[in-house]
Amino acid sequence: LEASSLGKHHVEGIFRTSVMQAYSAGQKDVLGNPFVADQFPYLLFVATHDTRVRSNHLAMEKHGQNRSAVYRTDDPIWLTAYPPISYNCRCAVIPLSIADAAAHGSREAQRWLRTGIPPTNPEFARLPYPVTPPRGWPTHDKIASVV
Repeated sequence: LEASSLGKHHVEGIFRTSVMQAYSAGQKDVLGNPFVADQFPYLLFVATHDTRVRSNHLAMEKHGQNRSAVYRTDDPIWLTAYPPISYNCRCAVIPLSIADAAAHGSREAQRWLRTGIPPTNPEFARLPYPVTPPRGWPTHDKIASVV
């Protein structure tokens, strides 16, 4: 590090981003396993609530199903908004069962839990702003295989 022209904060940002990208890749691989995917059809988006959080990352907690942080694992938004969304992103997703998603406010999951019938018309998120990853950011096309 002493021989590098990079500053301490730059190195921390690179390290944090790389660790989060590796964590997310591993998490997606696990969630893509059919034995796991059947148990966790939803994801809870969680931002870090502090003075460094970006407003559009924090807003993700209010744009899921029924204005909650709950999203379907097959929601197309994950193609661009699966954390880390951009450099130094400290957001995460937590896999949710149907019961967990229902408890977090998903009416779709509540119906599914009550009837035992999976939704025929999935409820996908509609973000009020585009999520555009930084130039050169890794694509998240594998997330579509989660379900």
